[in-house]
Amino acid sequence: MKSNNKKKFQWRSFTTFYIVISFLIISLSGIILYITPPGRVANWSEWKFVGLTKYQWQSVHTIFTFLFVVGASFHIYFNWKVLITYLRTKLHEGMQRKRELMLSSTLAGLILVFTIVDVPPFKTVMDFGEEIANSWVSPKEEPPIPHAELLTLVDLTTKLQLQLSPVLERLHARGITPDSNTIQIRDLADKYDMTAKELFGIISPIKTKPVIADGMGFGRKTVSQICEQYDIPLEDGMRRLKEKSIEATLEDNLRDLADKYRMTPIDIVKIIVPDEQ
Repeated sequence: MKSNNKKKFQWRSFTTFYIVISFLIISLSGIILYITPPGRVANWSEWKFVGLTKYQWQSVHTIFTFLFVVGASFHIYFNWKVLITYLRTKLHEGMQRKRELMLSSTLAGLILVFTIVDVPPFKTVMDFGEEIANSWVSPKEEPPIPHAELLTLVDLTTKLQLQLSPVLERLHARGITPDSNTIQIRDLADKYDMTAKELFGIISPIKTKPVIADGMGFGRKTVSQICEQYDIPLEDGMRRLKEKSIEATLEDNLRDLADKYRMTPIDIVKIIVPDEQ
Protein backbone atom coordinates (compact mmCIF):
# COMPACT_ATOMS: atom_id res chain seq x y z
CA MET A 1 0.00 0.00 0.00
CA LYS A 2 1.43 3.34 -1.04
CA SER A 3 1.56 6.08 1.56
CA ASN A 4 0.38 9.52 0.56
CA ASN A 5 3.05 11.99 1.69
CA LYS A 6 1.33 14.95 0.05
CA LYS A 7 0.41 17.36 2.79
CA LYS A 8 -2.86 19.24 2.84
CA PHE A 9 -2.56 22.89 1.80
CA GLN A 10 -2.50 25.07 4.93
CA TRP A 11 -4.40 28.28 4.33
CA ARG A 12 -3.40 29.56 7.75
CA SER A 13 0.30 29.28 6.90
CA PHE A 14 -0.32 30.75 3.46
CA THR A 15 -2.01 33.81 5.01
CA THR A 16 0.81 34.28 7.51
CA PHE A 17 3.50 34.14 4.80
CA TYR A 18 1.50 36.50 2.60
CA ILE A 19 1.12 39.06 5.38
CA VAL A 20 4.87 39.04 6.04
CA ILE A 21 5.73 39.42 2.34
CA SER A 22 3.14 42.19 1.92
CA PHE A 23 4.54 44.01 4.94
CA LEU A 24 8.03 43.96 3.42
CA ILE A 25 6.76 45.27 0.06
CA ILE A 26 4.68 48.00 1.75
CA SER A 27 7.69 49.07 3.82
CA LEU A 28 9.97 49.21 0.78
CA SER A 29 7.49 51.11 -1.42
CA GLY A 30 6.73 53.49 1.46
CA ILE A 31 10.43 54.35 1.85
CA ILE A 32 10.79 54.86 -1.91
CA LEU A 33 7.72 57.12 -2.06
CA TYR A 34 9.19 59.10 0.84
CA ILE A 35 12.10 60.20 -1.36
CA THR A 36 10.46 60.40 -4.81
CA PRO A 37 10.21 63.80 -6.52
CA PRO A 38 6.84 65.60 -6.48
CA GLY A 39 4.26 64.21 -8.90
CA ARG A 40 4.33 67.24 -11.16
CA VAL A 41 8.04 66.59 -11.79
CA ALA A 42 8.00 62.79 -11.73
CA ASN A 43 5.18 62.55 -14.27
CA TRP A 44 6.64 65.28 -16.47
CA SER A 45 10.05 63.63 -16.84
CA GLU A 46 8.96 59.97 -16.46
CA TRP A 47 11.13 59.63 -13.35
CA LYS A 48 11.92 56.01 -12.53
CA PHE A 49 13.49 54.11 -9.66
CA VAL A 50 14.51 50.48 -10.20
CA GLY A 51 12.64 50.64 -13.50
CA LEU A 52 9.30 51.77 -12.04
CA THR A 53 7.67 55.20 -12.32
CA LYS A 54 6.29 57.04 -9.31
CA TYR A 55 2.75 56.11 -10.38
CA GLN A 56 3.74 52.44 -10.48
CA TRP A 57 5.31 52.64 -7.03
CA GLN A 58 2.14 54.33 -5.75
CA SER A 59 0.06 51.56 -7.30
CA VAL A 60 2.24 48.87 -5.71
CA HIS A 61 2.02 50.57 -2.31
CA THR A 62 -1.75 51.11 -2.48
CA ILE A 63 -2.69 47.64 -3.77
CA PHE A 64 -0.44 45.78 -1.34
CA THR A 65 -1.68 47.93 1.56
CA PHE A 66 -5.26 47.09 0.64
CA LEU A 67 -4.50 43.38 0.27
CA PHE A 68 -2.46 43.46 3.50
CA VAL A 69 -5.65 44.50 5.29
CA VAL A 70 -7.55 41.69 3.55
CA GLY A 71 -4.84 39.19 4.51
CA ALA A 72 -4.82 40.46 8.09
CA SER A 73 -8.61 39.97 8.22
CA PHE A 74 -8.22 36.33 7.17
CA HIS A 75 -5.38 35.94 9.67
CA ILE A 76 -7.72 37.13 12.43
CA TYR A 77 -10.40 34.72 11.18
CA PHE A 78 -8.06 31.70 11.20
CA ASN A 79 -6.66 32.58 14.63
CA TRP A 80 -9.77 34.01 16.26
CA LYS A 81 -9.78 31.85 19.39
CA VAL A 82 -6.05 32.30 20.00
CA LEU A 83 -6.32 36.08 19.51
CA ILE A 84 -9.29 36.40 21.87
CA THR A 85 -7.42 34.51 24.57
CA TYR A 86 -4.30 36.62 23.96
CA LEU A 87 -6.26 39.89 24.09
CA ARG A 88 -8.02 38.92 27.30
CA THR A 89 -4.69 38.08 28.90
CA LYS A 90 -3.04 41.32 27.74
CA LEU A 91 -6.08 43.39 28.69
CA HIS A 92 -5.94 41.95 32.18
CA GLU A 93 -2.21 42.67 32.36
CA GLY A 94 -2.82 46.18 30.98
CA MET A 95 -5.27 46.96 33.75
CA GLN A 96 -2.58 45.96 36.23
CA ARG A 97 -0.04 48.19 34.47
CA LYS A 98 -1.98 51.42 34.30
CA ARG A 99 1.12 53.64 34.36
CA GLU A 100 2.61 51.89 31.34
CA LEU A 101 -0.74 52.03 29.51
CA MET A 102 -1.17 55.72 30.29
CA LEU A 103 2.40 56.57 29.26
CA SER A 104 2.20 54.68 25.93
CA SER A 105 -1.19 56.25 25.14
CA THR A 106 0.09 59.72 25.99
CA LEU A 107 3.21 59.22 23.89
CA ALA A 108 1.17 58.07 20.89
CA GLY A 109 -1.14 61.07 21.30
CA LEU A 110 1.76 63.52 21.48
CA ILE A 111 3.40 62.02 18.39
CA LEU A 112 0.11 62.39 16.52
CA VAL A 113 -0.36 66.03 17.60
CA PHE A 114 3.25 67.07 17.00
CA THR A 115 3.18 65.45 13.56
CA ILE A 116 0.02 67.32 12.59
CA VAL A 117 1.33 70.61 14.02
CA ASP A 118 4.59 69.99 12.13
CA VAL A 119 7.20 70.60 14.82
CA PRO A 120 10.68 69.09 15.28
CA PRO A 121 11.81 66.36 15.28
CA PHE A 122 8.88 65.17 13.13
CA LYS A 123 9.10 68.24 10.90
CA THR A 124 12.80 67.47 10.47
CA VAL A 125 11.97 64.00 9.19
CA MET A 126 9.52 65.40 6.64
CA ASP A 127 11.90 68.19 5.62
CA PHE A 128 14.65 65.64 5.07
CA GLY A 129 12.37 63.65 2.77
CA GLU A 130 11.41 66.78 0.83
CA GLU A 131 15.07 67.73 0.48
CA ILE A 132 15.86 64.35 -1.07
CA ALA A 133 12.75 64.49 -3.26
CA ASN A 134 13.63 67.93 -4.60
CA SER A 135 17.24 66.91 -5.26
CA TRP A 136 16.26 64.58 -8.10
CA VAL A 137 15.44 67.35 -10.58
CA SER A 138 16.77 70.83 -11.23
CA PRO A 139 14.21 73.64 -10.80
CA LYS A 140 14.75 74.53 -14.47
CA GLU A 141 13.43 71.11 -15.48
CA GLU A 142 10.03 71.60 -13.89
CA PRO A 143 6.89 71.68 -16.07
CA PRO A 144 5.75 75.13 -17.23
CA ILE A 145 2.36 74.50 -15.61
CA PRO A 146 1.54 72.17 -12.71
CA HIS A 147 0.69 68.74 -14.15
CA ALA A 148 0.98 70.05 -17.69
CA GLU A 149 1.02 66.45 -18.94
CA LEU A 150 -2.68 66.21 -18.07
CA LEU A 151 -3.64 69.19 -20.23
CA THR A 152 -4.89 68.81 -23.78
CA LEU A 153 -2.75 70.10 -26.60
CA VAL A 154 -5.06 73.05 -27.22
CA ASP A 155 -5.31 73.91 -23.50
CA LEU A 156 -1.53 73.85 -23.08
CA THR A 157 -0.92 76.16 -26.03
CA THR A 158 -3.66 78.50 -24.84
CA LYS A 159 -2.34 78.74 -21.29
CA LEU A 160 1.19 79.41 -22.54
CA GLN A 161 -0.04 81.85 -25.19
CA LEU A 162 1.37 79.80 -28.05
CA GLN A 163 -0.13 79.74 -31.56
CA LEU A 164 -1.60 76.30 -32.27
CA SER A 165 -0.82 76.24 -36.01
CA PRO A 166 2.98 76.64 -35.63
CA VAL A 167 2.91 74.05 -32.84
CA LEU A 168 1.16 71.52 -35.11
CA GLU A 169 3.67 72.27 -37.88
CA ARG A 170 6.60 71.57 -35.54
CA LEU A 171 4.98 68.32 -34.45
CA HIS A 172 4.27 67.19 -38.03
CA ALA A 173 7.87 68.00 -38.99
CA ARG A 174 9.00 65.50 -36.34
CA GLY A 175 6.56 62.86 -37.57
CA ILE A 176 4.12 63.44 -34.71
CA THR A 177 0.45 63.56 -35.71
CA PRO A 178 -2.05 64.21 -32.89
CA ASP A 179 -5.33 62.33 -33.26
CA SER A 180 -7.06 65.57 -32.29
CA ASN A 181 -6.24 68.91 -30.70
CA THR A 182 -7.91 67.71 -27.50
CA ILE A 183 -5.53 64.80 -26.93
CA GLN A 184 -3.73 64.91 -23.57
CA ILE A 185 -0.03 65.72 -23.66
CA ARG A 186 0.66 62.54 -21.68
CA ASP A 187 -1.21 60.35 -24.16
CA LEU A 188 0.46 61.96 -27.16
CA ALA A 189 3.88 61.48 -25.59
CA ASP A 190 3.13 57.83 -24.76
CA LYS A 191 1.99 57.22 -28.34
CA TYR A 192 5.41 58.22 -29.67
CA ASP A 193 7.41 56.68 -26.81
CA MET A 194 8.48 60.03 -25.39
CA THR A 195 8.26 61.79 -22.06
CA ALA A 196 5.95 64.78 -21.69
CA LYS A 197 9.04 66.89 -21.15
CA GLU A 198 10.60 65.73 -24.45
CA LEU A 199 7.36 66.39 -26.32
CA PHE A 200 7.14 69.87 -24.84
CA GLY A 201 10.64 70.58 -26.17
CA ILE A 202 9.14 70.18 -29.65
CA ILE A 203 5.96 72.10 -28.88
CA SER A 204 7.92 75.05 -27.50
CA PRO A 205 11.57 75.02 -28.67
CA ILE A 206 12.06 78.44 -27.08
CA LYS A 207 12.43 78.16 -23.31
CA THR A 208 9.15 78.96 -21.58
CA LYS A 209 9.32 80.19 -18.00
CA PRO A 210 6.99 78.36 -15.60
CA VAL A 211 3.82 80.16 -14.60
CA ILE A 212 3.32 81.24 -11.00
CA ALA A 213 0.36 79.18 -9.84
CA ASP A 214 -0.85 76.85 -7.12
CA GLY A 215 0.50 73.33 -7.39
CA MET A 216 4.08 74.31 -8.26
CA GLY A 217 5.39 73.18 -4.88
CA PHE A 218 6.76 76.61 -3.97
CA GLY A 219 6.52 75.95 -0.23
CA ARG A 220 9.12 73.19 -0.48
CA LYS A 221 11.67 75.32 -2.32
CA THR A 222 14.35 77.69 -1.15
CA VAL A 223 14.90 81.27 -2.25
CA SER A 224 17.88 80.20 -4.39
CA GLN A 225 15.82 77.48 -6.12
CA ILE A 226 13.12 80.00 -7.04
CA CYS A 227 15.75 82.34 -8.46
CA GLU A 228 17.20 79.47 -10.51
CA GLN A 229 13.80 78.34 -11.74
CA TYR A 230 12.86 81.81 -13.02
CA ASP A 231 16.34 82.92 -14.11
CA ILE A 232 16.50 85.66 -11.49
CA PRO A 233 19.99 86.77 -10.37
CA LEU A 234 20.42 85.85 -6.72
CA GLU A 235 21.30 89.39 -5.68
CA ASP A 236 18.15 90.73 -7.39
CA GLY A 237 15.93 88.22 -5.64
CA MET A 238 17.44 89.01 -2.24
CA ARG A 239 17.20 92.75 -2.88
CA ARG A 240 13.49 92.54 -3.70
CA LEU A 241 12.80 90.60 -0.52
CA LYS A 242 14.72 93.14 1.53
CA GLU A 243 12.76 95.99 -0.07
CA LYS A 244 9.61 94.35 1.31
CA SER A 245 11.22 94.12 4.77
CA ILE A 246 11.62 90.35 4.48
CA GLU A 247 14.84 89.11 6.08
CA ALA A 248 15.91 85.92 4.35
CA THR A 249 18.87 83.84 3.23
CA LEU A 250 19.24 81.98 -0.04
CA GLU A 251 18.65 78.65 1.71
CA ASP A 252 15.50 79.71 3.54
CA ASN A 253 12.45 77.59 2.81
CA LEU A 254 9.54 79.56 1.33
CA ARG A 255 6.97 77.86 3.54
CA ASP A 256 8.87 78.92 6.66
CA LEU A 257 9.27 82.47 5.33
CA ALA A 258 5.58 82.67 4.49
CA ASP A 259 4.59 81.49 7.97
CA LYS A 260 6.97 83.96 9.58
CA TYR A 261 5.57 86.96 7.67
CA ARG A 262 1.96 85.74 7.51
CA MET A 263 1.99 85.33 3.76
CA THR A 264 1.66 82.46 1.29
CA PRO A 265 4.61 80.92 -0.60
CA ILE A 266 3.17 82.33 -3.84
CA ASP A 267 3.26 85.83 -2.29
CA ILE A 268 6.98 85.34 -1.66
CA VAL A 269 7.56 84.13 -5.25
CA LYS A 270 5.73 87.14 -6.67
CA ILE A 271 8.08 89.43 -4.73
CA ILE A 272 11.18 87.61 -6.03
CA VAL A 273 9.90 87.41 -9.63
CA PRO A 274 8.94 90.76 -11.21
CA ASP A 275 5.61 91.12 -13.02
CA GLU A 276 7.20 91.24 -16.45
CA GLN A 277 8.59 87.74 -15.94
